[in-house]
Amino acid sequence: MKKTLIAISLLALSYSCSSDNDSELSFVEQVEQQRQITESERKQRVVIQKYLSDNSLTAKETGTGLYYMITNHGNGQKLTTNSIIKFSSKMYSLDGELNNNPIILFDKIVHLNSAIQEGLLLLKTGGSATLIMPSTLHRRQESLLKNKPAIFEIEILELLN
Repeated sequence: MKKTLIAISLLALSYSCSSDNDSELSFVEQVEQQRQITESERKQRVVIQKYLSDNSLTAKETGTGLYYMITNHGNGQKLTTNSIIKFSSKMYSLDGELNNNPIILFDKIVHLNSAIQEGLLLLKTGGSATLIMPSTLHRRQESLLKNKPAIFEIEILELLN
């Protein structure tokens, strides 16, 4: 209930600050869109919790809806959003279908998706984790993951700064 009230308040504030351009969503449309996202996220969280239970997995949940299981905390330096890292990432659907081949990325953490940032900041250099998140966090539009939870396996390979 609190989240809904906060969302409505934020939408009201953004609506009051916006122009009267016809191409923008009306306040009612924005509230309805937010309600649909919230309902979708709630349903996906239930799916994630069932997945964890069915597979006898224990994950922690953050306030954003990210579920994580740390495989290795790492023993290197603690990361910040300004850290430039080399890391690997694999993305799956909950049924185990690989959505991308393992990739190695070099980037500043602050440039990454907020849920991936959140997961990476739980680790130190050398650390690895499995992140499970609803589509509202991963925002992938590929047909395999559109409006579905996704699993990301991440490993911090090197701190570059």
